[in-house]
Amino acid sequence: MKTTITYTILIIIISLNLFCRRVTEATSAFRIEHFFYPADSTEKPKTTFTTKQDIFFHFGIINTGNKTQKYEKSHGGTPLASFEIFKGGSLIATSDDGYDYGAVIVPGKLAPGDTLKYSTSWNSNPFHSPLPAGNYLVKLRPYIYIQNIVPSKYLDSINLKIVSE
Repeated sequence: MKTTITYTILIIIISLNLFCRRVTEATSAFRIEHFFYPADSTEKPKTTFTTKQDIFFHFGIINTGNKTQKYEKSHGGTPLASFEIFKGGSLIATSDDGYDYGAVIVPGKLAPGDTLKYSTSWNSNPFHSPLPAGNYLVKLRPYIYIQNIVPSKYLDSINLKIVSE
C-alpha cells in the first residue's frame, strides 16, 4: 500500500514536470517583442522637438520566439500602426489623418528572428501642420493582430514635448 502511494506521487510529480516543460516550450515558441520611438531626421531617438522639426515615428515587431508567427493586418495592410497624438487628454491628430484604407484583412507570417517595421514622418502627411509648442502624449495603436498574442488597444505611449524655435 505504501509503495503504491509512493509510485502514484512519483508519477504525479513526473507528469507535472513534463507539463511545465511543455508550457515553457510553448511560451518560448510564441515570443514577440516590439519597439516604438520618435526620432529626428538623423534617426536619433528623442522626445523633445522644436516647432520646425519633423518627427519620425518608428514601430516594429520582432519574432523572438522559435516558431513562425501568423498575423493579420487590418486597413488594407497599409501601415502596421497608427500614432495618435493627445493633448490634455484629447485626441488632436493621428498619423493616418486624411487617409482612407480599404476594409481588407491581409494575412502574413513572421519567421523566427524576423522584424516587421513601419516608420512615418509627421510632416510627410499633407493633412498635417507642424505641432505647436506644448506637451503631448503619443499613443501607439497597432493594426496588426498576431496569433497567440492578446492584442491591446494601445501598446505604448510616450510623452512628447514641442518647444518654440
